Amino acid sequence: MSQAEFDKVRIHQIFSTVVPTTIVNGCAQCVRITRANTAVWLRRGSTRRKLGELDARDLADIGRSERERQVECSKWFWQV
Repeated sequence: MSQAEFDKVRIHQIFSTVVPTTIVNGCAQCVRITRANTAVWLRRGSTRRKLGELDARDLADIGRSERERQVECSKWFWQV
């Protein structure tokens, strides 16, 4: 057994005895939620930046007014 394999087994042994499975599963869930929220925030920020670049004709094409654009673009990325 190589040193890397030994270390991997040892780490698994330590965590399986010290850290209960429920905590590990809870941490994994927190990571998944954080990744999902980050993806939404990045997409929302990108969409708002693109909305801010549209001209009056493009806004009319999507059925939005200049005021609606200003309100949407003034929001922070985490705001719905």
